[in-house]
Amino acid sequence: MKGWVLERGFLLKFLEKSYPQSTRIVDIGCGPGHWLKHLHEKGYRNIAGVDLDNYIVFQEIRDLNIFHKADVSFDKLPFDDNSVDIILSMQVFEHLENPFHFERECRRVLKPGGLLIFSYPYAWNIQSRIKFLFTANVFEYRPQNSHINFMTPDIFGKCFLKDFRIVRREFYRGKVAKLGRTLYLPASERWGSGVCYFMEKKYYR
Repeated sequence: MKGWVLERGFLLKFLEKSYPQSTRIVDIGCGPGHWLKHLHEKGYRNIAGVDLDNYIVFQEIRDLNIFHKADVSFDKLPFDDNSVDIILSMQVFEHLENPFHFERECRRVLKPGGLLIFSYPYAWNIQSRIKFLFTANVFEYRPQNSHINFMTPDIFGKCFLKDFRIVRREFYRGKVAKLGRTLYLPASERWGSGVCYFMEKKYYR
């Protein structure tokens, strides 16, 4: 599932269609800088990246001097209140020790009406519900990976929906292994294995 948001291309198409190149965009958990590179190639210049350390590998992005070091589970984001149009956070949420702090900081720095766009493994699908029934565990959260933050729908609502409203969701296809073969399932709420949320900051508190 790694990189599926970029592979499907819906996010870049959405940004190009809906937001001018002057839009202030921050990539939280920017890693090697793939999103920053693609945004830069599309003409966006008012961009910044945040991560635990500077892992950016693309020299043209390193030369921009737009990286900020922060642990978004605990640190304050290095941006003013109501100063950012869009926050991207692709496949970062499931790794956070303190998602509630992350939500509060995103709400603080986003402008009213600004967008928080983030993706993570979707463990509310039918496959995960069946697995939980028998094992009390869900798919994509295993001892072998660093996914530590799983929320039920109600907890997710209490964390985010007081400050944001969902304006769009995109799902990644699900899959099951059977008899040595991988069967792919529809990219839907019922069967999907990943989700990308588009969440708009509310204009009131």
